Amino acid sequence: MSLSRRRLLERGFALLAALGLPLALRAEIGPAAAFEATDADEALRRLFGDAAVTPSGAVSLTLPLLADNGASVPVAVATTLAGARSIALVVDRNPRPLAAWFELGEGMRPAIATRIKRGETSAVRAVVQTGDGLFGAVADVTVTVGGCA
Repeated sequence: MSLSRRRLLERGFALLAALGLPLALRAEIGPAAAFEATDADEALRRLFGDAAVTPSGAVSLTLPLLADNGASVPVAVATTLAGARSIALVVDRNPRPLAAWFELGEGMRPAIATRIKRGETSAVRAVVQTGDGLFGAVADVTVTVGGCA
């Protein structure tokens, strides 16, 4: 290893050490950490920080009122909110509550459709992130046969 490369690495590690506290805090925020959460509110905190979710009629959450099989429940989310950046689906009583997270690119239509697993009857939350904050909708679905173990 050349001397200049070694100095570059030393300076880089020194910078990382100096920034260690902010990096450690950021390590708990983001999609990967949110998918590991075992509590719905914790999953949202890891995904969006401490921002509050405002209920909004501009967020449409569509799913069946009764799911015969919790292993595959169709869900659709759409919004008329401008500047939507991401959409998250959280199932309150699942072992891993964050069921899905979609990052929306510039100019994408703010709508998704997918299938999620439901362990039991509980609330499903759709959270849309915009530049103005977090907006959401909640729906309850009765599950007759659970899909999560």
